[in-house]
Amino acid sequence: MGINLLIPFLLLSGCSSVQFTNRGQIPVYVSKHKDHHDYLEIYGKKEFFLWGLIGDDKKVFIDEAFKDRGYVSVANVHIQTYMSAKAIFQTIFSLGLYVPKEYKIRGFGLTLDPELRSIKRREYLQ
Repeated sequence: MGINLLIPFLLLSGCSSVQFTNRGQIPVYVSKHKDHHDYLEIYGKKEFFLWGLIGDDKKVFIDEAFKDRGYVSVANVHIQTYMSAKAIFQTIFSLGLYVPKEYKIRGFGLTLDPELRSIKRREYLQ
């Protein structure tokens, strides 16, 4: 019985983890910061194969994601990784050969572009 519970756990975990980092292109603050009022959510997905041994680059650069959208600084950053019901089904059905990992980065940015100010936005990375 114990082995029956272990197999799904191993299929869903493996070596497929996403790393969130910063290259220093723009300031990234974990806590609230003055004048950062523009809310943005960025959704993305990394795909791994063979239990995470092969697949997408495991790194997501937070500063690049916000800079590419016109922000010069970002604060109050929250990161969430998750697997949707569809992703769990795909992982179990493929016996761990395909493991999609989804993530959401949200934060409050500072932008110099007046068109981006005070707009709550959701964007999806390709």
